[in-house]
Amino acid sequence: MSEDELDPPVHKLWDLATLGIVPEQPSPDDDWTYKQYLDSVIYRDNQYWVRLPWKLNHSQLPVNHFMAKNQLRSQVLRLQRHPENLKLYHYIIQKQLDDKFIEVVTNDNPKEGHYLPHHAFRIGTYAYTADMSKAFLRVGLQEEDHNYTKFLWIKDPNDPNSELMTYRFASVLFGATSSFLLQATLDMHLKKSNSPNKTEISNNLYVNNFQGTSSSESKLLNINHEANGELMGANMPLQSWVSDNAKLNQLIAPEFPDYQVPEKTKVLGVEWDTTTDQLTIKSVVFNCRKVRPRER
Repeated sequence: MSEDELDPPVHKLWDLATLGIVPEQPSPDDDWTYKQYLDSVIYRDNQYWVRLPWKLNHSQLPVNHFMAKNQLRSQVLRLQRHPENLKLYHYIIQKQLDDKFIEVVTNDNPKEGHYLPHHAFRIGTYAYTADMSKAFLRVGLQEEDHNYTKFLWIKDPNDPNSELMTYRFASVLFGATSSFLLQATLDMHLKKSNSPNKTEISNNLYVNNFQGTSSSESKLLNINHEANGELMGANMPLQSWVSDNAKLNQLIAPEFPDYQVPEKTKVLGVEWDTTTDQLTIKSVVFNCRKVRPRER
């Protein structure tokens, strides 16, 4: 019996096939989309830059500046009910501007490109888990597609009627086929890697989460070292490392001085206690109160 049969990877617990769900087969368009991705992706300034994956023969996007402006006004009115939320929303947009995830659009032409609606926050023997910091935003968007990610915001959060500012994303935003672009970019980056564990690193990535198991402590430590290095090379640093292995946790502490390794964490929605190495699913309490039948 193989080692995998004795010690199946953790991700198998969440495979759709395990639940009896068979994923849909890819369409011919998927191959075309991926080919377009490979033909257009570029690596510059320690970061990958991609194009939006447009559909074949896609229709022209409508001019929607008027709708976006009205939607913004409605949203600002809702946020005004709690001024601290309005200021927090404004702070996050300015932080994204400082981080160069978005950029100011000068001399904006409302008939060019498209405006995005945006809403208040939707905010083995050894196992490990980590995640990528702001993974989607760390995939740059090539300039040809910037105008299709524009959005409006007020200039002064203290004055809801202040001048409107136009911004646009300079990186891939969550929801705009971001999972495909992130996964394709990670796959391509790791295929170029010289890491002996690159296949395992790739297989243990679940969107922006990284998790797996190993029966060898030395291999576990190597995976931690190589995964950190490989993903840093794509400007997608791993963070929030957690493991049930004491030696790995000792290595995590000096690498992330402001981070305290938690004893409990969530693994795809399931609570994991690293001290007891137990997974816990919260029980569901049903209301079984008897209902008296109605009298005729």
